[in-house]
Formats: sequence, structure tokens, C-alpha cells
Amino acid sequence: MVKDGKIRLPKDFTKKYSNDMVNPIFLKTPDEKKWEIHTVKADGDFWFQKGWKDFATYYSLAHGNMIVFQYEKTSHFMVHIFDKRTLEIEYPLHDIQHEQNNFVEISDDE
Repeated sequence: MVKDGKIRLPKDFTKKYSNDMVNPIFLKTPDEKKWEIHTVKADGDFWFQKGWKDFATYYSLAHGNMIVFQYEKTSHFMVHIFDKRTLEIEYPLHDIQHEQNNFVEISDDE
């Protein structure tokens, strides 16, 4: 569920793993990027909050996209993004040297 730029984690998942998750959590994508996301707990629900909007904007997430989160270990997820036809979107791998020199991440605070 997405609400106000946040995404809620499924209740069954949080019941099973909430004691294993600490802030921040990390989302790893097939294009070899690693995103730091902070969670917040409200009314018994866990939400991806700070950093989620940047992630969603960077990958141009839109209504109809499907996102699969594979929990790997403490606070680490592998993320796969699918288009409306349920085909996985292949984002180009980033040139690490180019990224170090030219990539600027924008935070929710700016």
C-alpha cells in the first residue's frame, strides 16, 4: 500500500521479521545500486519512509508497476521492478567511476 509517498510493508511480513529489522534498511537493485531507506512504525504498521520517494522517483515507479522485495538478511532486500505487462524492467548498470564523479542523490529533506 502506498500513501503520502510512503509504502506499507505487509502485516504478515512484519509479524515474522519486525524484530530482525533495524533502521536503516537497504534496498539492492539489479543495476547494482544500494539504497538506504528508513522505516517508521505507526499504528502497528511498518512503512518505508525517508529515502523511499527518492527510490521511487529514480526508478520512475508508476501505477501498474509491480515491485518484488526479496528479504535477504537483517534489513537487506533485493528489489525487482516489473512493468505493467509483468516483464522485469532492466535498468542499465552504472559505471562506478562515472557515478562517483557525476551522480548526485537528492534526499527528501532538500
